[in-house]
Amino acid sequence: MVRVKLLSAVFVFFSQIIAAQNSIVFDYAQRLAENDASKEASLEFKRYLFLENDRASQKAIDSCRYLSNYYDKNDDCEHAVFYIERAINYYRELELPEIPDEIHIQNIKLLSKLKKDEGVERLFSYTSPKYTKEVRSAAWKAVISLYLSRREYAKAQSYFETGITAFNDEEIKIIRDCFEKLLNSSPKNPKAALVLSFIPGLGQAYAAHYSDACNAFLLNGSLIALSAWSIATANYSDFFYFELSPLFRFYRGNLYNAQKDTYEYNDALFDEILKPVYEIINLQK
Repeated sequence: MVRVKLLSAVFVFFSQIIAAQNSIVFDYAQRLAENDASKEASLEFKRYLFLENDRASQKAIDSCRYLSNYYDKNDDCEHAVFYIERAINYYRELELPEIPDEIHIQNIKLLSKLKKDEGVERLFSYTSPKYTKEVRSAAWKAVISLYLSRREYAKAQSYFETGITAFNDEEIKIIRDCFEKLLNSSPKNPKAALVLSFIPGLGQAYAAHYSDACNAFLLNGSLIALSAWSIATANYSDFFYFELSPLFRFYRGNLYNAQKDTYEYNDALFDEILKPVYEIINLQK
């Protein structure tokens, strides 16, 4: 019995020493963060989490939140999401009264940046009535923002109507007007640009890229004229050895650029129409 008590006392003693050492690591990480040594601070916060062996605590939450912000600033959204969701799990393990809305909203913003579709599913989970109105509103705006950034305008409009409670009356009117203008807009047809660009520069002019049109006309026109002269004068060696390959490459580039210019024209047109919507949902364009 005495031996058991002695072992227990030794275990408690060494546990307190380890906890104190871990606390020193956390304090050191905080000092590094305060002095803008973000990379070094991130390493120390990760070391603290490792030493704590995934044990939930307020310091673990603070470490995860710092790491999430660090990875977000470095455009590593997957790790940023990993750490903010780890912080949320620590909140739940500690059975704290309520997870702050700012934590959920930070996670929503990060999920909307993920390229994988798994982020979309988790965004929709935040539209549940169990979350506050502020969180649900942020989730709906993030969903709409995501589909607008993907140029999937029909889905964006559909989810806007589904999550319409996230917006006030004035915003609803503005967004509906913008989608109506988008529906009635007249974008350029990339296939028409392709057909027109068989005459070099005409496809680019159709897409309102006049500088590209002039370049395509002068460059391709010169090569065509030179090639035609070589054929007309029976100078086939120059045509096959020096002119055919550049003519093919530049002419193919002319066809490609005409379509590219058309897509750019349409994107600029849609962005201009939807500019008020982007401002409402805080989507950077």
